[in-house]
Amino acid sequence: MNEKLVANFPMEEISDALNQMPPMKAPRPDGFLTCFYKHNWATIHQESAFISGRLIADNILVAYETLHSMQTRMWGKIGFIGVKLNMSKAYDRVEWAFLKVAMVRMGFHVKSISLVMACVRFVTYSVIVNRNPVGLIRPTRGIRQGDPISPYLFLLCAENLSALLSHAEQKRVENRN
Repeated sequence: MNEKLVANFPMEEISDALNQMPPMKAPRPDGFLTCFYKHNWATIHQESAFISGRLIADNILVAYETLHSMQTRMWGKIGFIGVKLNMSKAYDRVEWAFLKVAMVRMGFHVKSISLVMACVRFVTYSVIVNRNPVGLIRPTRGIRQGDPISPYLFLLCAENLSALLSHAEQKRVENRN
C-alpha cells in the first residue's frame, strides 16, 4: 500500500481532479485559482494530493453494518458496546504533531507523511475588514473541512482513538485476570 501512496500520480488522474474543481477556488497556497491551472495545464503539470475510490459517506454504511452485527451477536450477558462521539469542531482540534506520529506508527512512508504534512501546514487565512484583507493568519493545528484529503486524515485520527480504546480494554482484561 505504501508503494502505491509514494508512486507518482498519473497525469490523467490529476487532470480529471482539476477539471472537477470549481473554477474560482484556490487549490494551492499560492492563491492561483483553479481556472488558472485549467487554462495553463499544458505547461504546469504540478502534482496534487488526491486519493480516489472512496467516499466519506461509505463510513455511514460501515457504522450501520457494525451496529447490526453487534445487535445480532449478543449471547447471554456478554454483549458489545457502541460509542457515539460528538465530532463538532473535531477537525479544528487535530494536533499536527499527533497526526504525524499517528502516520509514523501506522507505517506510512516518509514521503507520504511529508506530502500530507505539507498539505496540512501550508494553510493561511486573512480577515476582511472594511472590504480589505488584513493580516495573514497561520494556524498551528486543525485540518480544513472541505479539503479532499481532510476526511482521510480525520479517519487516521479516529483509527488511533480506536486503537487507544482497544489497548485500554486489553489492559483492563489483563488486570482483571
